[in-house]
Amino acid sequence: MSPNDRALDEAPGAPQDHAAAAGAVFDRHAERYRDKFMDVAIYDRFYRELCARLPVDRPPRVLDAPCGPGNVARFVLNERPDADLLGIDLAPRMVEIARAEVPAARFEVGDCRAIGALPGTFDAIVNAFGLPYLTPDEADAFLATAAGRLAPDGLLLVSTMTALPARAGWETTANGEARLFMTYHAADELLARIAGHGFEVLTQALLDSPPGAAAPTRDLIVLARRA
Repeated sequence: MSPNDRALDEAPGAPQDHAAAAGAVFDRHAERYRDKFMDVAIYDRFYRELCARLPVDRPPRVLDAPCGPGNVARFVLNERPDADLLGIDLAPRMVEIARAEVPAARFEVGDCRAIGALPGTFDAIVNAFGLPYLTPDEADAFLATAAGRLAPDGLLLVSTMTALPARAGWETTANGEARLFMTYHAADELLARIAGHGFEVLTQALLDSPPGAAAPTRDLIVLARRA
């Protein structure tokens, strides 16, 4: 589950659990998503800063949730081959692709809303474009849980598409083949929520969406540290 690929479909009578429905959609279109976004580099400088801030006296534990096809995990392990990296995603096919693309990491089918059940703590948690498929309450709960699962001075990297929250709703691709329920976050409100859960924002930026996006958006990238 990740940015801007609206060229995905919704099964008739989809459940109100929009994240689970999105996971099923991405499962059916995982290869298409990988081909469009696996090598997008516009966010790399933020991933590089994350890696530079990881502990150097031991292998850092990193959670990538949702992991998509493994693009973030691949970058992190290229920078920090010693990292103990776990990626989870609701789409089983995404997990299969990530395992093939990044064999040095561990990938499992899992829900980013349930990271509180994972054992141990992490030095960094990444949620790259998973928030658009969570309700506002679910996104807030994710931030709260992430704060509790991070080690002292642990890092959080979050990216999402921004717009007025009132824009949330079902969106159809230009070719009419696909629908997903999209949730939007206002940048200032999301930053306030991150700070409200005990994080110190280290880096923030608004970027134009990558060339492969089905519709142009402004993407918010935030790197924060557990205070």
